[in-house]
Amino acid sequence: MKETARKYFRIKDEPLWLVIVFFVFEAFCAFTLCYSIYLKNFEFVCLSLVSAFFVFFPWCVQRWLHIEFTPGMKVLVFVLAVTASMAGHVYKFYHFVPMYDKILHCYFGFLFAPFGFIIPIIADRSSDKKTNVAMCVLMAFTSVVTVSVIWELIEFGCDTVFHMDLQRDYVLNRITSYDLFGESTGKMHYLENIVKTVIYTADGKSVVRNGGYLDIGLYDSMLDLLVAVIGSGLFSLLYLIKNGKIVGFMVPKLLPWNKEEYINYLDSKSK
Repeated sequence: MKETARKYFRIKDEPLWLVIVFFVFEAFCAFTLCYSIYLKNFEFVCLSLVSAFFVFFPWCVQRWLHIEFTPGMKVLVFVLAVTASMAGHVYKFYHFVPMYDKILHCYFGFLFAPFGFIIPIIADRSSDKKTNVAMCVLMAFTSVVTVSVIWELIEFGCDTVFHMDLQRDYVLNRITSYDLFGESTGKMHYLENIVKTVIYTADGKSVVRNGGYLDIGLYDSMLDLLVAVIGSGLFSLLYLIKNGKIVGFMVPKLLPWNKEEYINYLDSKSK
């Protein structure tokens, strides 16, 4: 196993500054893991382990797909791995930092777009023809949309089956509905200037939410998709403006697919 790691992952061949940053992020994951164990919170323990894995994830992708990320791209992945789960849930950034979730979804859209960008290039790996840039940009955009939709379905499933609240609620002051007063008659009803929501349960309890109508996740999901699309669109636009000079460093480089050629390339790079 040690020999496999030495051959394929090659963290030691990276720039010294990147190795230091990598271990700083892993140390933060280890600290959070110990903190989670101290709190006896199994969910936080799992999130810490997942974050630690995703900090290492760029080297795994390099090994599996024979591609190479630039050091800058790896740092961007480190940031997402830590901020999305540990900082958001363990340290409550989702609750204390305004629009934190939306910022992360936009960041994800911008960061994941290069993965979609390289899909046509990987598909044409054995071809002598140059892959059309427009096709790569289109794939970068659509892949983010696809992954975002899948993620929102996962959130919906977790909320429905496990009674979680991944699709956060929004308080609205105006709603429109065909079914506001019961069975729909085809007439649209408008309700404005809503100041509070009162919820009654079958056992006689009531909960009052001041501020407006409590929406249960629709706005959150739609805004998540919207900002992810904005992030991917921003990457696509910046790539087209200067033909990749601005964000080209984010696009992975293809390495030899043949195992022996791949190892020889890594050996030559480390010399």
